[in-house]
Amino acid sequence: MYERSTDDTIEAIKNIKAHINPFNLSITKSTSSLAGDVVTIERSSRSKIYKWTRDHGIQYEPVSELASLGQAYASVFWDPKSNWIVVAFKGTDPRSFEEWTTDFTASFDRAHDHIPGFNMVHRGFKERLFPRKIGSRQRKPWSSIVGAIKIVSEGLSKDLAPDTKINVWFTGHSLGTALATLAYSKALVSSKDLPDTVILRDAYLFATPITVDKATRHHFNDKMFAKDSDVPHTMWRVTNRNDAVATALPDWGDDDKRVLSENNLLGFSHLGIEIFMKTGPHASQVKGNRVKTYGKFEVHITSKFTQEEIIAQRDFAEKNNWTLGKLCSLFQLIPILGNFLAHATVNYYDQLDQIALLPCVDRE
Repeated sequence: MYERSTDDTIEAIKNIKAHINPFNLSITKSTSSLAGDVVTIERSSRSKIYKWTRDHGIQYEPVSELASLGQAYASVFWDPKSNWIVVAFKGTDPRSFEEWTTDFTASFDRAHDHIPGFNMVHRGFKERLFPRKIGSRQRKPWSSIVGAIKIVSEGLSKDLAPDTKINVWFTGHSLGTALATLAYSKALVSSKDLPDTVILRDAYLFATPITVDKATRHHFNDKMFAKDSDVPHTMWRVTNRNDAVATALPDWGDDDKRVLSENNLLGFSHLGIEIFMKTGPHASQVKGNRVKTYGKFEVHITSKFTQEEIIAQRDFAEKNNWTLGKLCSLFQLIPILGNFLAHATVNYYDQLDQIALLPCVDRE
């Protein structure tokens, strides 16, 4: 789950505004000096992520602000010694009214011109990735993302054996996961946008809101689960408890038995297969098209650690921070408030730490 601070980016924007004469729109500071100040301020927002990536031997670079001023980001992560790229979308900032409004505003917009075969999608999410209006010197967010994948994949290919493919995954949390849903769908449907050296793999999405209508979900499933596909794909939606963003809004479009018009705002639907995390020893639950379509399709929760090692790590962590951990779990049981608390990234990390390594059971 990609979490980048927006404070420094907003500070950079304010720094520009402070040097603009409101009467004639002229800049009161030299352009080069102002640009240097902005770069210095904005780079500090990446400092924690840069440290984390250095510690883990991987690299990171932001590629698009997704038609917003410091609220949403898309970035790429990669291992310079391997053959993978992760495209990550920043989650909702708890302090950002704009982002929460986007998450909970239900309105449809046609997406066929941007994602062939798609019908109606969530307007707010579409505008972040495929904005109708954009500055003359700005690149569209999707073009920037594709450009970054191309540049990084070309760099990785130079140090790999000939014909080695570069694996690309998508991920996000909250608002970021909704954008990752549409971006992954675009990569799936418009596969020629990606370099020939790239293989589109899975998407791992945390706290996913409703994004599309039923017709779009059906088209996505047809593309996603084509039996003649050379590479199996899965879009995983991971949900913590009754997370408000993932579960609170009407999702009647998930139910094929309901007959709804394409303009019915109750007809929004999710894409992908949902993993509803449960605390061990209980098995997590799974729900989604592929589970029903492919008779023996099973989902197993696995880890490089054994269940005993995970329990030991959990016990050690709780001894060092018992009060906070227990309070977070208890607060999530409070009606309504708990639904919003369940959405926090810290509680997703916490629940992932408690999940049992077992086959999932069907969730009706």
